Amino acid sequence: MDKKTDYSGLEQYNNALGNKCAELQNDLLSLIKKLGEEKAKSDAIIAAIGDPVVIIDTDYRVLYQNKIADGLLGDNAGQCCYAAYKGRKEVCLECALTQAWQDGRIHKIEKIMTYGNDTKYVEIAASPLKDSTGKLVAGIEIVRDITQRKLAEQKLQKTNFLLQAVLESTTDGILVVDPDGHLLTCNQRFVEIWQIPPHILEKYGDEEALDLVLDQVEHPEAFLQKVKDLYSSPDATDLDVLALKDGRCIERYTRPLVINDSNKGRVWSFRDITKFSQAEEERTELVDELQKALAEVKRLSGFLPICSYCKNIRDHDGQWIQIEAYISKHSEAVFTHGICPECIKIYHPEQYKTIYPQDR
Repeated sequence: MDKKTDYSGLEQYNNALGNKCAELQNDLLSLIKKLGEEKAKSDAIIAAIGDPVVIIDTDYRVLYQNKIADGLLGDNAGQCCYAAYKGRKEVCLECALTQAWQDGRIHKIEKIMTYGNDTKYVEIAASPLKDSTGKLVAGIEIVRDITQRKLAEQKLQKTNFLLQAVLESTTDGILVVDPDGHLLTCNQRFVEIWQIPPHILEKYGDEEALDLVLDQVEHPEAFLQKVKDLYSSPDATDLDVLALKDGRCIERYTRPLVINDSNKGRVWSFRDITKFSQAEEERTELVDELQKALAEVKRLSGFLPICSYCKNIRDHDGQWIQIEAYISKHSEAVFTHGICPECIKIYHPEQYKTIYPQDR
């Protein structure tokens, strides 16, 4: 009877164990299914990134590449990344993944890589991967093609270089500011005209530069007011001349900086016209003097020696010349010729009777 009871308990224990195993098996199958779903989800996320993605363990061996990486780099699973991607025998000195493992942060690096016959600029973003306990287990690298961006940057750099070369080739001082009046760029001639120290330009000290200019002009209040008026009228152009305390004259011209029909600031042009202004003043003075001298020459004054018989006049050279010629030379008078009534009566009596019948 006791033996039968012991067997029954063992059977119950066995049944319970079987149920538990079945339960664990179901849980395991559910977990495997869930892991499969998570893996599929992770694969879908990585595939949706659109860039090559590589997972590398702490020994620098490639654990995983997405399809895009396989297409560009080939299947490199199990190989060391520095050997597979760079053909090296040791870890790259500038490895972004090494830096990410050291400080736990994301690190980016730009490189030139060759894919077959194509050379591309790429940006590699490296991040550390840790398990649930926080232990470092691997790293992930996302490789982004930045070729178009780099080419655009190079083109922009070339354009800026050419623009600066053009600015430096002009004899005018050029200043470019944004809509708020902050300095964007200027050429060396502008620095020379206004004698601006390098440290002000290096820190783009707008207020300091303006104060320095105001200290040099003869009428700082008028200068500042004109600047304010122009900034309040962004589409206005203006041309004027500034008098400086050191005697120089600076021609100032300004117009809006318009890019793609949008106002992006203002361009100021300054030209030292001191020599031209001085020459213009000298020319004006000379013209005035010549006009005065000419007026003196054309005005008859003083005693004129004239012959009592032939009426010729003696000039300053001692030559006797006809009175008409002398007056024409030394005055603005223009002569017309006619005959007076007395001469008509003496030299043409018949015509005189016809013209003046009342005198018969």
